[in-house]
Amino acid sequence: YLSRDNVVPDKVHWFSIVNSVLIVMFLSSMIAMILIRNVHRDISNYNRVMTEEEKQEEREESGWKLVHTDVFRPPATAPMLFCVFVGTGLQVFWMALFTIVFAAIGFLSPANRGSLMIAMMLLYVVMGGVAGFKSANLYKTFRGKQWQRCTLLTAFLYPGISFFIFFSFNLVLWSYGSSGAVPILSMVAIVSLWFGISVPLVFLGAYIGFRKDVQEFPVHPRASALPRAIPDQPWYLGTAFTVLIGGILPFGGGFVALFFI
Repeated sequence: YLSRDNVVPDKVHWFSIVNSVLIVMFLSSMIAMILIRNVHRDISNYNRVMTEEEKQEEREESGWKLVHTDVFRPPATAPMLFCVFVGTGLQVFWMALFTIVFAAIGFLSPANRGSLMIAMMLLYVVMGGVAGFKSANLYKTFRGKQWQRCTLLTAFLYPGISFFIFFSFNLVLWSYGSSGAVPILSMVAIVSLWFGISVPLVFLGAYIGFRKDVQEFPVHPRASALPRAIPDQPWYLGTAFTVLIGGILPFGGGFVALFFI
């Protein structure tokens, strides 16, 4: 697998793997250093003995304590959609984690792409219960009442968009008479897995999650219920720039790794 039957030299493939690992380690260590430094500075400031002048004046909170009540507040817009995204993200995460574990211990061979794709699809279908449970429980924590609608979105939003894109590309392949087009029986099998296994598991997980107690956030009961005003941010902290910069390095690592596979 590493050399593709000596078509690609081993060192090229190892270079792509080492490059990806170094990028991940560099980003993780840099973020960890920044967080540890800021939190250590804030904790030292909070634990410092106040002088007489500071005792007479009410010292304002600073650092991460400024947002400790805001990070657990439900989104102002589309809280249901946020819960659906969280549940779907956990479903994809556990699917990817189990796929990697099974491939690492030898049950799945990365060289056999057919078995790998089938395993990923089956694991995604089985993890529908996780998505339904988390989305419904988080939606209940946000004091939502329409848990049936939240469950329907969890079961059909992300799989529906993915299936629509996949089916559209497959129609193009059918029109060109390509041998790479997925047969109609395979499409029926995919839809059967979706509606026969994934959707019932999503509803079962949502039923259990909505009956479970809500999550308790570590927020003081006397904390202000009003959200803090967000000051104007500089251009380099804007959404477009941070999304662009945050995606360049992971994309570069994945591109280099996949280029030689």
